[in-house]
Amino acid sequence: MARPRNFDRDYVLDRALRAFWRHGYEATSVQTLVDAMGISRASLYNAFGSKHDLFIEVLRHYEAQQMGPIIDRLRDASAPAPAAIRGVLEAAGQSGPAQGRGCLMTNTATEMCMRDAECAEHVQANFERLTDAFAAAIERGQDAGALPVDRDPRAAARYLTNALQGLRVMTAAGTDGEAIDDIVNVTMQVVSD
Repeated sequence: MARPRNFDRDYVLDRALRAFWRHGYEATSVQTLVDAMGISRASLYNAFGSKHDLFIEVLRHYEAQQMGPIIDRLRDASAPAPAAIRGVLEAAGQSGPAQGRGCLMTNTATEMCMRDAECAEHVQANFERLTDAFAAAIERGQDAGALPVDRDPRAAARYLTNALQGLRVMTAAGTDGEAIDDIVNVTMQVVSD
């Protein structure tokens, strides 16, 4: 008979998330995970299966914690759409090398997606949800007269998703604040002029 788990699943997922986020998938050993999570190898394997299974669960956990609020911000009908979009871009521009991690989804896209179909599927679904939220914000802005109606909301949303991912990479690489401001301003011009 298996012993019951005696750890808080969200807590250990947070700890695993930090380890994967800091080191990337390949460079995070099982021992690093065990040490970070404060559980035994047996508990890790019993609770999560493999390192890969744990990583997929960490991606879901990250999305709920980090991406969920971004999507909620873009879908918030009480916020003017241009301000919501700018706020999301500016927040990404402030999360740079001081955090030393970048965006886990972006990091996963560049590290794993070429060789791991499950990761690619998960990252692509996340990008699609982000695109849907940008499109909803654009449509809301168009309906309110705050954004031009001659733009295809879906095409503009794809542009914004791409711009956000590029901004995250530039920020993680240490791009200075003035350059980040330029990127945000030009991105907003493309959407709102």
